[in-house]
Amino acid sequence: MNNEDFQFLIGNWTGTINAGVMKFTFVFKFWIDDDKTLKGTLDSPEQDLKDIPVNEIIIKDDSLKLDIRSIQRKYYAVMNKNDTVINGLYIRNGQINFPLLLKRQNPS
Repeated sequence: MNNEDFQFLIGNWTGTINAGVMKFTFVFKFWIDDDKTLKGTLDSPEQDLKDIPVNEIIIKDDSLKLDIRSIQRKYYAVMNKNDTVINGLYIRNGQINFPLLLKRQNPS
């Protein structure tokens, strides 16, 4: 994967899951570290989650796979690199799937 493959992902992406009467906000943050490696973290304020590392980020063609091992979560998505949304499934404990549409946040 070269730099151009993931440049569009750099920045913050936000989405909300409606789980019955509860709503959960998710913020994924992506950046390039000093070793030129793509890194990411996850925040979910309603669950008191902040800066949870995304252990694995796989981009292949138009698919995105994220693995957040410490909380047993995954995110599988289809993306358009020219768009400002990523549409996918947030998977909890390998069993429970929630649709999660992420939108790029504008830098403030």
